[in-house]
Amino acid sequence: MLNISAKINKADIDNLLKNFSGALVRKAVRSALDRTGTWGKNYIANDVSSNYNLTNARVKKAIKVKRTTQTKMETSLNISGSGLSILDDFNATQDSIGIRANISKQKEFRVPHAFINRARSSGKKVIMMRVSPKRYPTTGKPGRGPSIPTLVNRLGNREKRDSDLTNHLYQELETQIAKRSMQQTSIPEAE
Repeated sequence: MLNISAKINKADIDNLLKNFSGALVRKAVRSALDRTGTWGKNYIANDVSSNYNLTNARVKKAIKVKRTTQTKMETSLNISGSGLSILDDFNATQDSIGIRANISKQKEFRVPHAFINRARSSGKKVIMMRVSPKRYPTTGKPGRGPSIPTLVNRLGNREKRDSDLTNHLYQELETQIAKRSMQQTSIPEAE
């Protein structure tokens, strides 16, 4: 499992409390953190799906946003999941050389001398290989590929992701403070 967190510095909160009420700051911080969590989920899903042959929806299933609570003012993204299926998620195909699948946009994954068959016990598609040069015996594997946390780690731009998440959090905080302070200061017109 991979965890990515977004936090606001205490000094920045203290500066806001000098100018705004505690209730307004608390509501704005919670809203900014929750909105940043949702934005971060979409950001990571777009990043992974643009580099690997996965859909946004498939990546989003593996990302859970842990929202703020009354006592804990922190948002985190928990990225989990087991290995992806080379057959189902990456649409592996069989050709005269073996099995091929496009896991990333730049590189093709190949398993020479392998073929796709159905398992007798479950009826699911598996990747089979010859154990010896003779025709039998064969061994079947479900064709597990890398997991989504592994793909996120392989992207390697963790510092950029963290800084983008923090920048978005502070922009969202400014927006929420401005929105809430406008609501407080607006006076309904007399009829």
